[in-house]
Amino acid sequence: GGDELFAGYPPFGALPYEPLVRPWPRAAVNAARVVARLLPSSDRYLGMQFKALAFLQGFPATPAMRLPWWLSSLSADEARQLAPHQASAFFNTTGDSGSVFADTSRLLEPMARAASTDRMLYYYQKVFLPEFVCMHTDRAAMQFGLEVRAPFLSLPLVEAVNRLPARLKHRGGELKIPLRQLAARHGLPDAIVRQRKQGFTFPIARWLKSTLRPELDELANSPEFEGLGLDPQVVQSYVDAHLAGRRNNYRLLYHLIVFRAWRRRYPQLAVA
Repeated sequence: GGDELFAGYPPFGALPYEPLVRPWPRAAVNAARVVARLLPSSDRYLGMQFKALAFLQGFPATPAMRLPWWLSSLSADEARQLAPHQASAFFNTTGDSGSVFADTSRLLEPMARAASTDRMLYYYQKVFLPEFVCMHTDRAAMQFGLEVRAPFLSLPLVEAVNRLPARLKHRGGELKIPLRQLAARHGLPDAIVRQRKQGFTFPIARWLKSTLRPELDELANSPEFEGLGLDPQVVQSYVDAHLAGRRNNYRLLYHLIVFRAWRRRYPQLAVA
């Protein structure tokens, strides 16, 4: 709950730059993507190219849809190329009915007039926290009979923190300000107080080039993807770019590998 309450995730650090790019025409955003792809790629957590391309995925988009596209594995244009038989409107950036983020758009309706920070905190608390963080924590803990406590999720604390103005939680690139101030007040070393965000992630980008390499070799021509409308040449282009070190595509490729494994295990289940 620390990141979801106190604005600790990298997209909050991108907010100061959002007004600068928001008025750009589509041609300028596309040109910026071309330049971003020339940046050096890295298998490390949130490399420069990775962050730049993820940031540009949010443009053009409505303010409410900015964060969902920032968190996506692909931009809307790239998603259309990957699934060319899907209706183009399905990948629109406005959250219209019938689009990929229609449910997200409805969820965020109560925050239509809220500031960007508050809207993003609402999204993280309503979606990411219960559907991802808490769910995974609970499953992993219960598998081994462990009781896990999450003190930041105490209801009175959540209600109190959500009443604080956004400027007290992050300013510019400084995130989780109250927690950092408390850490400093209690005498923790400056290296801890000012430590950069490091997610709880596995080195999947590197594993895809080594341990998981066999999973990639036939990914583009996987029979499990038949009937889903994925372009095998586009899938192969993402595989090639990742293996050559031109772009860190671990999120998309790993998602496809996991989805393929699911289809193999449950071939009788239909995919809408």
